[in-house]
Amino acid sequence: MRNNAIYALALAVPVSACMAGRTGWRRMLILSLLSVALGFVASGVLYGVLDVVPGSVGEALSVPLQQLARVVRDDPDSLTAEQRKVLSAFLPVDQIGDLYTPRLADPVKGSFSAQGGQLAELLGVWVSLGASHPVTYLDAFLSLNVPYWYPLSSDNKASERVYVGVVVIGQDMADGASLGNDQYGFVRQSRIPWLLARYVDVAIFDAFRGNPLLSVMFGLAFPFWFMLGCLGASVAAAKRRAALPFVPALAVWLTFTVGPASLMRYLLPLVCCYPIFLGTALQPWGTRGCARRARPMPSMGTQASPGPKRRMGGCSSRSMGRQPAVVPRDVTEWYNNCALGTTEWHGKP
Repeated sequence: MRNNAIYALALAVPVSACMAGRTGWRRMLILSLLSVALGFVASGVLYGVLDVVPGSVGEALSVPLQQLARVVRDDPDSLTAEQRKVLSAFLPVDQIGDLYTPRLADPVKGSFSAQGGQLAELLGVWVSLGASHPVTYLDAFLSLNVPYWYPLSSDNKASERVYVGVVVIGQDMADGASLGNDQYGFVRQSRIPWLLARYVDVAIFDAFRGNPLLSVMFGLAFPFWFMLGCLGASVAAAKRRAALPFVPALAVWLTFTVGPASLMRYLLPLVCCYPIFLGTALQPWGTRGCARRARPMPSMGTQASPGPKRRMGGCSSRSMGRQPAVVPRDVTEWYNNCALGTTEWHGKP
């Protein structure tokens, strides 16, 4: 089970609370912390019921292990005897260069063992090598997640644009009629083999490879750029408050960049958020980020109905830096002012 939402919330909660402003940060913080608490409770119950065994600490070290492997492969002579000794306690230093794959951390991560030494020593070597090889570290990091943000990145068998894990290793699926794996003890027989074959064709991206537009739209980088474009449009129209719906999604996306591979199935939560992104971008916002609300017209008489002073719906005209206008007697002029958001109700003088 993936737990990157924990790290995403750790980043999104303080950012969202700061962006909510003086009036909304408490509510935002309470709701976010409640979500975190419910997540911990749910995962704790599920882990117990399903007998989930905690993963190795190496699962969280995909990027550091890739960076170390890249340095060992490209510049092995730069390692001191002490650094090589520390690395040998965790990784097969003599083989790590051959195991390194730019788009996939699993081969290096699979050779990691935390039983041979102190993790703090390994992190110390990682920091020291990073100080002497900053460009190599940056290149290793970007090579691992480049399909997530570069639309024209070349396909790699270690990082395919697969929407659904329909092909299971261990069983030939030439006609799409069956799917299974002897290792897990199941075989699936389709009653509509041609339909299953079509699903597989779409799921493994073969149906889109010949169309440049669809290839980009269904590529790994499209969720990021679609989210970024909607964020830019929303912020341009409504200041910082319009960015709030995008903060958790961006935080989740950032956790993907430090994962072991770039796969479309990881991005499906962002794909499900497309309507939220688009709806936020198309929302008709006011001058200070308040959604426009319809305002009732006064009676057709010569003067507005008397009553206590009260502001109309939407953004306050004072907060927008404009002087409010008393409701004029001319209905046409009043309606124009109302459209500009400068009208307030006043009682009789």
